[in-house]
Amino acid sequence: MAKASRERPEALDELETHLREEVDCLVRAGTAADQAFDLAISRLGTPAALSAEFDKLEEMRRAKWRPATLAQWACLAVSVFVFLWMVYRVDHGIMTLLLASHVLAVLIGYVTMFIIGGLAICYVFAGWFQRTGPSQRYALHRAILRLSAISAVFTTIGTVLGMIWAKQNWDRYWAWDPKESGAVIILACALVTIALARFKPASHCALVLMAITGNIGTAWGWFGTNAGGAFPLLAAFIASQCLILLAFSATALRRPERAEG
Repeated sequence: MAKASRERPEALDELETHLREEVDCLVRAGTAADQAFDLAISRLGTPAALSAEFDKLEEMRRAKWRPATLAQWACLAVSVFVFLWMVYRVDHGIMTLLLASHVLAVLIGYVTMFIIGGLAICYVFAGWFQRTGPSQRYALHRAILRLSAISAVFTTIGTVLGMIWAKQNWDRYWAWDPKESGAVIILACALVTIALARFKPASHCALVLMAITGNIGTAWGWFGTNAGGAFPLLAAFIASQCLILLAFSATALRRPERAEG
C-alpha cells in the first residue's frame, strides 16, 4: 500500500473518498456513525487487497467508453468545420478577422456544451437499458471535465473578443443585451460543470444532472431571446431535457451509484 501511495499520489485521496462513501452508505442504511466508520475500515481489507483494488482502478481509468470518445472527436470535428467556415467568410470579405474570431470561439464553446449534455444523456440511457459500471463513469467524468474546460475557455475568449468588437463598432464594451447575458449563462454552466468534475468529493449523479442542465442553459442563452417562430421547438427541447432530468433523478434515488459498479 505504501508503494502504491508513493507511485500514485492520488491513491490516498481515492482511499479517503472510498471510505467516506462507505460510511455514508452505512449511515443511510441506519448504522450509527461511529459503528459505520469502524465497519467501513474493516471492509477496506488488507494492504495487499487494497493494492490490488488500486491496480483495478488504474485499469478502469485507462478504459475507453465509445460515446465519450465520439463526443471528443465530435468536438474536434465541429472546431475544424467552424474554423474553415470562418476562414471562408473572412477571405470573401463577409466578416472581419476580429468578428470571425469572436464567432469561431463562441460557436466552439456553445456547441461543446451541447456535446457534453448529449454525452450525459447517452450515459443515462445506457444506464436504463444496460448495466453501467465504474469504467463508464470514469470515462464520462474524464470527457466531461475536458470538454467543459474547452467550452469555458472558448466561451471566455469569444466573450472578450465580442467586447472588443462592440467597443470598436458600438462604442461600449458591455450592455447586458440578450446575447451578452446568454454568454454569461453558458459560461456559468461550463464553470459549474468543471467544479463538479474537478473537485472531490463530487456526486457522479450531480455531474450528470449538471451536464444535462447545461443543455437547458445553453439552449436558452443561445436561442432563448431570438427564437422567434422557432420558440415552440426551443420549448419542446427544454421540456425534453427536464423530463430526462426528472427521470434520471428518480432512477438515481431508487438505485444508488454504488450499485452500478
